[in-house]
Amino acid sequence: MNPNAKKGMVIRMKKDVKYRIGKNNAGTVIGIVMLLIFGGVTLWLYLSKNGAFFFGLLLSLVMLAVNAASLYNELFHKIIIDSEGLYYRTAPSNGKKYGYSDIAKVWVSFGKNLNGTESEYCNVRLCSGEDIKFLFFPYDAEGIGYLMEMVKKQGERDMPICDGDDTQIYHISGKFLGKTRIVISSVILLITVLLEIALIRNTVLALIIPIGIILAAVDFTYNLIRYFCFAVRIEPEGFFVRTNPFDGKYYNYSVIRDCKAVMKKHKRRDRGRVTHNMYYYYFVFWDRDGVERRFRFEKAVSSHEIEVLRDRIIRANSKW
Repeated sequence: MNPNAKKGMVIRMKKDVKYRIGKNNAGTVIGIVMLLIFGGVTLWLYLSKNGAFFFGLLLSLVMLAVNAASLYNELFHKIIIDSEGLYYRTAPSNGKKYGYSDIAKVWVSFGKNLNGTESEYCNVRLCSGEDIKFLFFPYDAEGIGYLMEMVKKQGERDMPICDGDDTQIYHISGKFLGKTRIVISSVILLITVLLEIALIRNTVLALIIPIGIILAAVDFTYNLIRYFCFAVRIEPEGFFVRTNPFDGKYYNYSVIRDCKAVMKKHKRRDRGRVTHNMYYYYFVFWDRDGVERRFRFEKAVSSHEIEVLRDRIIRANSKW
């Protein structure tokens, strides 16, 4: 957990304490500035009758989509923490207030993203068994600390959900942030197709760009399959894993011989030079017959669930 979040654990309780999580006006302003720059350059190229205006138009459309998403997030995505509880809304009509008596526990998961940047997520488990996850930034740490302290102050309650309780059920789903990834990959695919249409008369580029179309189509298909099919359900006696429409299977913990979480680092090169690393996390497990199976997870989002799964498998093996 971020050290700043730990500092935020001890806060004077005030009736007017209120934190807005994830509000990022700087990102919105930067997006608008970039849109104006790309739009201005595109207009200048068009008035100059320069054929390059087409590429500027594509970039402007991308920035317009980014700004539209940012505006939607600013208007309708709202997470507020105050002295009464947590207000959570991701769409115009699904906002809901949860009192602290409705929350069983709160924890923070963190880790590297695909591009190597670090992210932190706040996980809120409701007494109903539902989980809420949301990204927060270092400047939100005080609010997250306040939320954790207020939930802790509720004390022991008569509910089947508490730390160390093996009756809890956890989920890892491809639907978390899945729609965002599908939209981004579809926009990239559309841009590469438009580039191919615009440059069809250029023999060299007409041969190179289809490779980009294939890669973009593969990425779009992967995101689509992960959104609709990927699921991990961690139950008291075993777990269910499905990574595609055809491989769903339930495993009792007692039939798993070994397991581990591994990180794979892949280097991306540009003209022979290393530009940056890509980080992939996998949970690997073997059954009693030595058959290996794995699934990819996002450590920043699901590190706690993976630890629970690993601990339950280890405890089941210790009984042998």
